[in-house]
This record gives sequence, structure tokens and C-alpha cells, in this order.
Amino acid sequence: MLIVTGIGLVTAVGHDVRTSCASIRAGITRPKEISHYYVMDEESHKAEPLTGYPVAGITDGFSSIGRWLTMGKCALNDLINYSNLPAKEDATFWLKTAIIFITPVLNAARFDLAGVVNENNVKNFYVVPFIRQSKLPVKLENSFLISEDNPGTMSACYLANELLHNRSDVDRIILLAADSNIDPYSLWWLNARGQLKNSNNPTGLVPGEAAAAILLESERSAQRSDANRFAFINNFSKKFEKNYFYNDETQEHNTGIGLSESLIETLSAAQLNKPYTGTLYLDINGENWRSIEYSHAQIKTPKNLLDARALTVIVSAAIGDIGTANSLCNLCVAIESHRRHYSQYNVALITASSPYGYVGALLATLTQTN
Repeated sequence: MLIVTGIGLVTAVGHDVRTSCASIRAGITRPKEISHYYVMDEESHKAEPLTGYPVAGITDGFSSIGRWLTMGKCALNDLINYSNLPAKEDATFWLKTAIIFITPVLNAARFDLAGVVNENNVKNFYVVPFIRQSKLPVKLENSFLISEDNPGTMSACYLANELLHNRSDVDRIILLAADSNIDPYSLWWLNARGQLKNSNNPTGLVPGEAAAAILLESERSAQRSDANRFAFINNFSKKFEKNYFYNDETQEHNTGIGLSESLIETLSAAQLNKPYTGTLYLDINGENWRSIEYSHAQIKTPKNLLDARALTVIVSAAIGDIGTANSLCNLCVAIESHRRHYSQYNVALITASSPYGYVGALLATLTQTN
């Protein structure tokens, strides 16, 4: 069992959990023209600035990993403050804490990291500076990297479960996901793939950026008197969709096989006595392929496991496509909604999909008590 004892969030509509979640619930949006990227209007033949959802005031002037770093530090500080965690000087607490960094797939065409895109470079440019600048007494050897886009959250849960049960020097684990579709390299990549929403492409995505963090603990670690118990994560699954969006070699279309397998595995393991009718958090973003994938997955998932009438929440409508941070953001929104008593259900089912083929699902039980 993984117990969520802390959450932190920074989005375009709020620089902390409370503000972000309240704004998303109220339908508040803050779209802005992205001054560093223009697209050509086919009718007027004029260059127009793209509209997106930047985290204004935090990521201004930064690019690529610099945006992850600035947002990630804000999410970490919010995690500590919101969850009343011990101060950074408390070495006893933090030395037994690990961090799993969840990042986008390290595609050389999308990122420019000193000419080389690999795990070592990301650790040098992102993980090491993050730990140093955070001033947390976290051991570098207790930092891990998962580069699988949004479904990386499910892979991180597998790794967290393993670490908490097999490592005596790890009592708790921070999952940190930060991503930006606003940086110039990512915008160029998305536009080249025809994915950006503009006057020429009404079914594209609106780029956003965000960072989210959660703290996971085992039952033994969470027994300290001041530990929160925001949610319990018992069931999660990650699969691979061979007919993924970026697979130029296949002639087949994504029919949601991988996502349906993940939903079936997650819901079956939960042993529900009726079809799931709680809140369903989707990472649909306006692109046709994502909507088609989920539609097929829903059809392929047995009706005795998933009720088609489940309440659907899509956060991209308020903050744009935030990529890798989507699953953790959804979990933060679910927890805050339940704590503020405006959620109809005490369970949250989160789905995740990547254009690189990674897919996943996660089922969390929400709680009001500490």
C-alpha cells in the first residue's frame, strides 16, 4: 500500500495546490500569447503569436529544463508547506527520503541538452542542480529518473513500492513531475508534428506547463503522529500500446488496446463489487487520437468494471496540455477536491497516455483524516 502524505502543485492558474485547484474548479483560465513563438495563418498569410498557458512569473526567460527546474522547486516548496512537513534542516526526516523525477521521453529532436540527450545529461542539468538548489539533505544516490511522459507516474509507483519495501534507508519518496510544452524546442517539435491548436488546426492541443509533487510513504513510515493520510494508492498498472501516435512504421491506428488492458488490470485488482462510478480523470487534450484511443479503451473495458456514466474531469480545459505532469496534477486535484468537500466521490481513477506508446491507469482512495 502506498500512502499519499503530501501534495504540491504549480500551474498557470495558481502557484500552489489551493489556488490551482480552486481556479480549475471555478473554470478560471489564464491563456496568454506566447511571444517567442508565431504560427502562420493560412488565410491572412500573417504570422500570429500562439496562445498557451505559461506559468507566468516563474518560467519567464527560461527554456527547456530550466522551466522544469523553476516549477519543480515551487511544487516542492508547496508540498512542504501545504502538508506541514518537517523543515529542510531536519536531516533525520529528509536523509531517509528519496526522489523520483518523472520527465518526458528524452527525444533528441525535442530537446537541446548540450547536443546530447540522455539520462546522464538530464541528471547533470536537472537532478543534481535541483537537489542542490532545493537545499534538502537528500542523498544523490536516492534520486531516480523515469522518462516515460505522463504514464511515468505509474512506473514511479512500481519503483516506490519496491524501494519502500526493500530499502531500509528509504522511508518516504517524493514523486516529482515537471514538464513544459511552452519552451521553444517543444513548440517547434509539436508544430512540426501538426499537434498545436491554431487557426489552421482546430483539433490540436493548447500548450501548457506545470509541476506537481506528491509524497508517498509506507504504513510503517506514516505511523508518525503528524503524518497526513490524503489518499491510498493500492492499484495501478502500466502497459505499452504498439500502435502509438509517433510510430511512423505501423499502418495500424491506435484502438486503445494498451489503455484498456491497463484499466482492466487496475480495476480488476481493486476487486470492486460493482462497476466503477467514481471520478474519472482523463488526459484528453483536444487531439483526435487521444479521444479515439480512450473511446476504444472504454468500449474494450468490460461494463462490469467501468461504468460509462463515471464523472469525467479534464484539467487541460483550464491549464492546457501539461504533458508529463498530468497524472500527478490530477491526483492533487482529486485529493484537494475531497478535502474541500466538493467532490462527489472518495475514489479517483486516473488514466495516462503518451504519443510514444506508454499508457497507464491508477486508482486512489481519498480520505479526510490524518
